Formats: sequence, C-alpha cells, structure tokens
Amino acid sequence: MKTLITTVLLSLISFSFTTKNQDDILSGEWLITIDSPRGEKTTEIIILRDEHGNYTGKEKESYFDIIVSNEGQVSFDRMVSTPMGKMKMKFDGILKNNKMSGTCKVLSGIMKNKTMDWQASKKK
Repeated sequence: MKTLITTVLLSLISFSFTTKNQDDILSGEWLITIDSPRGEKTTEIIILRDEHGNYTGKEKESYFDIIVSNEGQVSFDRMVSTPMGKMKMKFDGILKNNKMSGTCKVLSGIMKNKTMDWQASKKK
C-alpha cells in the first residue's frame, strides 16, 4: 500500500512538473476574428499565464479565464461589445502552430444561441 501511494504521488509530481514547464505557446498578444453576420470583427486580446500554469485573457479592461487541455483544446467565455449591445460569448477551439480556431456561441443578448466561427493568430 505504501508503495502504491508513493508511486501515485511521484506520478502527480512528475505530471505537474512537465505541465508547468512545457513550452508556453499560448501566452502573448493575439488577434482574434469572429465571422459575424455583419462581417468579420477583429480585436486584440492578451493571454497571460500565472505561476501555477493557469491562463487569463485580457481585452481592454476586462479579464476572462481560459481553459486549455493537454490536447490543445481551448475554451473561454467573454463579454463582447457590439452595435447591438453587450453579449456574453462562449469560445471553443483548437490551438495549433501559433493559431487558434473554432466556434463561438452567443450566450446572452439579442443574438442568443447564434453560433459563429472564429480564428486567432499570435502577433509576432
């Protein structure tokens, strides 16, 4: 039993160490474009990583949490200002080669439940 507990603890420490120290390709400045019914809308977001490996997005003065899986799946919710008012949107996508893409769903506002494509590229 003692050996099993030691093995589990060492595995968790090893996973934590490799997750925190792998290349951080997500942090930085990104241009994100939504394919909206009124045409493409592009804005800049900044993605930050804390000392625990957690990601936060920042657009102007608003912040939002970003969830990233080991497989490169990215998910976040953010408030978006539009000519039709503010809308909360859920973004789901894939991170690959300094680019992200996926779909976003409007969770509130006049376009509630509308789904749109989005893509983002990292600024150099």
